[in-house]
Amino acid sequence: MKNISISSIILFLAIQHIQAQVWTLPENGYYISASFSTATYTQAYDSANINYSLYPVEIEDLSLQLQVQYGITDKITVSAKIPYEVQAAKYIGKQQLDSAGAYIEGELAYLSNIEAGVIYKFRNAKPVISTSLFIETNTQDHNFLNGLATGYDAWSFKPGIGAGYTINKFWFSAYTAADIKTNNYSSGILANGEAGYKLIDEIYFALFVAGRRSFENGDYCSCYLTNSGLFFNDQSYIAYTGKAGFLFNEFSLNFGYTGAYPGRNIPGDPVFTVGFAYKKEK
Repeated sequence: MKNISISSIILFLAIQHIQAQVWTLPENGYYISASFSTATYTQAYDSANINYSLYPVEIEDLSLQLQVQYGITDKITVSAKIPYEVQAAKYIGKQQLDSAGAYIEGELAYLSNIEAGVIYKFRNAKPVISTSLFIETNTQDHNFLNGLATGYDAWSFKPGIGAGYTINKFWFSAYTAADIKTNNYSSGILANGEAGYKLIDEIYFALFVAGRRSFENGDYCSCYLTNSGLFFNDQSYIAYTGKAGFLFNEFSLNFGYTGAYPGRNIPGDPVFTVGFAYKKEK
């Protein structure tokens, strides 16, 4: 199957969940991160996993996210993520647009779906095992005229379970959760896993794999998003992210490249991400 890269929409479904669902912080510990990515793409995949061109439209997308976590106790950590999307649909055709075609171009900037939840660690011995519940709010905006959207027009509830294991300079984690959506969107199952290696105290490398399988039990129509491929209903995909990071005491600088195999109802183009984080454990 042909290998592609995916847009920053899928990036924030995948890479931004790396920190959240398995590991907890110690009591009064906290973690703050800010990340951003950019993507410019002209293709998408439909419900039959067939690639189609967005030409003569080109979508530019800038995704920003703030994440905050706090350890209430050694076993309970609360987490919140606030994403923000800045999008533009641009005409790249060779013919000059007339007044009737001016609707093709447009811009949209607003919050995406804010997520908040709690992680409970019920096994502290190796492997660490935790359960979690995250709620994703319907905080989004859309531009029907240009086919742009900053998030899903639905609430999501994500009960999940995860496990983590460390040995010497290696760490491993796995997580799975239900993705229960409202507003007649299809629910699904989420899963991800990560393997990492700390080369020295200041440098690490990791591989993260994430996927979603739709239950195809909702008939919300994403028809107006066809021109952009953004935030479709019924999405299924498998994504991978290669990561590298530099650690400076409590500060870290992280880089990632996310790719995927062709999925269903997703846009597709290369994405790089950069993140900054501060973590205080005691």
